[in-house]
Amino acid sequence: MRLLVVPLSMYYLCRAIGFSETVVHINTVVIAMPVATYGTILCLRHEKDATLMTEVTFITTLFSMLTIPLLVMFFL
Repeated sequence: MRLLVVPLSMYYLCRAIGFSETVVHINTVVIAMPVATYGTILCLRHEKDATLMTEVTFITTLFSMLTIPLLVMFFL
């Protein structure tokens, strides 16, 4: 959901608001990026279990190799 639904929603929302095509494209690609590693770093810093956060980071990074090119190909 994070890698497809949110970027598509951002794309159509920015277009509906009337942003320029360049801004729409930039926002769509940026929001389609995988989860940042800051969550894992914060879990480690505050001595919390970082296993789930690490798994989510890995999975979103892996899937983003498919979803980002698809978004660029179909919508940009």
